[in-house]
Amino acid sequence: MQKLKCILLLTGCFALPLLSRSQDRIAKDSLANLKIEGIDILGHRLLRSNLVKIDHKTLQDIQAHTLGETVSHISGVQNSYFGPFAGAPVIRSLSGNRVKVMSNGLGINDLSGNSPNFNMGIDMDNVESITMHKGSAAVLYGGRAIGGALNVEGRTIPKKMDSVAFNARIQVEGSTNNGFKQAFQAQGNNKKNWAWHVSGSHMKIDKIRIPGNTKPDFVYDPKVIAFDSFLQGMAQLHVDAGHKLNTTIFPYLSQYVLDQFAQGNTDLSEEDKYTFKETYYDREDQMEKPNPKNDAFIPGQDPEKDRSIAYVNSIADYVKPEKGLIPNSHAQQYTFQAGTSYIRKDFLLGVGYETQFSKYGIPGYWTFHTPQHNHGHAGHTHPVTYLPINMKSISNRLKLASQYQVDQLGLSSIKLDYSGQFGSDRELLDIYQANTFETKRHALRMEIEQQPFHILSGTTGVDFAQADISGKGGLRYMPNSLSRELGLFTMQKLTYRFATLALGYRHDQVKRKAFPDAAYQTGRGMAGGEFRERDFHLNQFSGSMKFNITDIAFLEGHFNHSERAPEVNELYTGNNHFAILIEENGDDRLNKETANGIELNGGLNLKNLKISLGWYNSHYNDYLYLAHTGISRGMNFIVKEWRAADTEIQGFEGDASYILRFGDKKSWEFGGYFDLVKNENRSDDDMRDHYDGAYMPNMPTSRFGLSSKVNYGAIYFYVALDRYLEQRFLGKNLSVEPAMPAYSLLSARISYSGKLMKQKVEYHIAGNNLLNQEARPQNSWLKYVSPLPGANISFGVNVLL
Repeated sequence: MQKLKCILLLTGCFALPLLSRSQDRIAKDSLANLKIEGIDILGHRLLRSNLVKIDHKTLQDIQAHTLGETVSHISGVQNSYFGPFAGAPVIRSLSGNRVKVMSNGLGINDLSGNSPNFNMGIDMDNVESITMHKGSAAVLYGGRAIGGALNVEGRTIPKKMDSVAFNARIQVEGSTNNGFKQAFQAQGNNKKNWAWHVSGSHMKIDKIRIPGNTKPDFVYDPKVIAFDSFLQGMAQLHVDAGHKLNTTIFPYLSQYVLDQFAQGNTDLSEEDKYTFKETYYDREDQMEKPNPKNDAFIPGQDPEKDRSIAYVNSIADYVKPEKGLIPNSHAQQYTFQAGTSYIRKDFLLGVGYETQFSKYGIPGYWTFHTPQHNHGHAGHTHPVTYLPINMKSISNRLKLASQYQVDQLGLSSIKLDYSGQFGSDRELLDIYQANTFETKRHALRMEIEQQPFHILSGTTGVDFAQADISGKGGLRYMPNSLSRELGLFTMQKLTYRFATLALGYRHDQVKRKAFPDAAYQTGRGMAGGEFRERDFHLNQFSGSMKFNITDIAFLEGHFNHSERAPEVNELYTGNNHFAILIEENGDDRLNKETANGIELNGGLNLKNLKISLGWYNSHYNDYLYLAHTGISRGMNFIVKEWRAADTEIQGFEGDASYILRFGDKKSWEFGGYFDLVKNENRSDDDMRDHYDGAYMPNMPTSRFGLSSKVNYGAIYFYVALDRYLEQRFLGKNLSVEPAMPAYSLLSARISYSGKLMKQKVEYHIAGNNLLNQEARPQNSWLKYVSPLPGANISFGVNVLL
């Protein structure tokens, strides 16, 4: 019955505009801003203040290797940072399976959501723009967008007919601390209906320098590291530590024990000779006699609290790091894209192919064999060889895009897209395979735009996705699995004078299934290796109201009810996940995650000045997180389990910009932002309080940033300063997590456009972390083994043909 109601609601929303076909057409609504020639399709997007678009010029200013680093200059968004070559977006403290990353409107279902060491598989040189939803976009994109979504618009499939029949760009760049990069792009058309695109790139880095030590000094402090098994594992340290008897609290020595030693009695230990008793009973004389005094006795100590003394014999790195270098910081990447489109005034049909090969190192080490520990002074009884953790990924993606501008029967346009992704992601120890995950993924999405009907406009659509993951290797932490997702959605918008009301609804059916095999060793977690098949029914709802005040100010409020099904890693993982240095255990009994969120925004939009402020609050029921168990197994593997508990996320954001124009191609722009987010435990669970604390650990810190852009004819200058504050809302990793020091990141870029042998040429110099500060993001898994890269200056040339 519930499913029938959902279908009737979607059908009703879609059918409503069909009744309007005999009505007079009204002016084109901004909701359906569609133009085939340029394919500027805003469609269902509500132009909300938390919808951010990064244009191509800004992407050039940032020049980052990873998607997470690229978007980290936006308020409320940070980088997960799993080394210089793996970084995913963190939106308002949420990432992974809660932030959906898409390419041209279709999800990129790579493994980065399951493990942060996997790259996102996006060639940043082929990106035209990035559109980001800060906050839930679950109505449009399903439960994986419960915390936000990013859509990366690439150039592989041409979307417009350029006025020039052929143009190309060749880019060469070298740097002091970021390797070398070469890229090319070429596109053209027959000046009628066909357009094409070809591009590729190559990047290579041998090593990356940092301003100081790879690990923070406090991890070598015996008082900090001695008995913190989680910190020992994350910092990749062997610590030989223990407790011994404090002999100075005993005022006497037992004469009886001393006599036993003299007679050769080996049943007693050295510690047995210390006593609090003033006398002992002499059996031969049958009388009490005084015990000798302990010359080492120190009065005033508590016999219970001071009974033992902690000791640390040694603190040793798995592999001794080299000062001034990120360990294992090599990388190499090849990409190639090709696509073609048939374009008419009211129709587009395109096909594209993208392939990427990447190999890069993770700043960590591991071994195929678990070492045996000895807490005596001799250290480890068996020497162990630790090998660097490397990643190798191969991705092939087939893309189809189509759109038809109908303009009849109450319809404006129909858009249909498909993506087939086939990949192989390998985790290596040096050159030796530890595990491999082969993936086959298909995604299909159809959107139908309605013709505006009086004050109503909207979009209705359907999503389908399937992911087949199979693995092999002795260090595999996840079984073979199959996921299917089907979603129906509608987004409707009512506009009357200065007020806009938007309502959206979506229903999803999600299936998760695991396939055990003889080669996979099941874990010891809550799932117990039963691999139950799970089906979830999800309902998403959103509502927003916006008031425009005389075109210079606005107020808006949003409400979202979002639901997310557990992912295959949350349900079925088991065994050591060596890349993140924990034993990860899923639970196939987990329920869906539910969030109810509200958001309030306001802003000014004057002639040259723009200001916006926002506040948000989301309460999660059955928030899924990796919880500590208090158990540690071989080689400091902390055992963590996927659990569900209530959580509240709230924060503030602000943005401002001011621009001065001095004529054609001459301007000076200033910008600034700040953000703050708290991810709080609301579960009233004593176990969670004890092991994980009042806040979730590894959360982004509060920040503020300033930037300036100067255009002066052929000269362009950009500078940005981001200040990351010390974390005040600390969680626990068994013990309270250490707060990383505050730091500042300064970046700049200057470019000059001119001509060389009648060809347009752009020269640029860019710099990152120009203050060369030691920067350790609080939210990074790797903060105990590697900071961000040190200062880098790059020199590049772009030749336009």
